[in-house]
Amino acid sequence: MRAARYYGKEDVRIVDDVERPTCGEGQVKVEPAFVGICGTDLHELMGGPNFSPTSPHPVTIESIPITIGHEFSGTIKELGKGLENSGLKVGQKLAVQPTIYCARCGACENGAENACLNGGFVGLSGGGGGMSEEVVVPAEACLPLPDNVDLDIGALVEPLAVGWHAVDASPIANIKEPKCVVFGGGPIGL
Repeated sequence: MRAARYYGKEDVRIVDDVERPTCGEGQVKVEPAFVGICGTDLHELMGGPNFSPTSPHPVTIESIPITIGHEFSGTIKELGKGLENSGLKVGQKLAVQPTIYCARCGACENGAENACLNGGFVGLSGGGGGMSEEVVVPAEACLPLPDNVDLDIGALVEPLAVGWHAVDASPIANIKEPKCVVFGGGPIGL
C-alpha cells in the first residue's frame, strides 16, 4: 500500500510497500480522504522526532519510520468483529479522533485518556496514519459525519475540537458580556 512515512528530521518519503492493515475485533478500516497538516506535523518534520517514537511506543509497539497524518477524515471500508450493532456502516463518512491510550495507567482508569501516561496519536506515534490508502482505528475513535458535512470539512474536526476545548475550559462562559482576544493566528487560533 502507498503511504507517507516519517523517517526522522526532514525525512518524509512516499513509499509503495507498506503492509495493508488488518481489521481486528472492535476496529474499523478507514479509507482516508482528506488529511490536515498541522503545526505539530511541521515541528516533527523540521525539528523532530519529538512525538514519533525512536524506540517501540508503549501502546503501538512501533518506532520510526511511521505513517503520518493525525487530522483526517475518510470512509469506512470494513468493520471488525463485534461492531454489527455499533451504528457504524461500510461506506459511512467519518472523522477520526486520533488519541492512542493504554487503558491501564491512572489517568486512563479515571477516564482521562487524553492524559494517558503512555499515550500518543495515530499518525504521530505509530498505529497507521491518514496519509495512507487504509488505516485501522478503534471503533470508539470514529466520529460519523452528518450527510451535510463533506469529507474536506471533516478533516478539520480534530483541530476544531482543540480550539473548542480551550474556549470550553476557559472561564469565559461565566462572564456577563464576554469579550476575548485570540493571540496567535495559527489554525487553532483561527
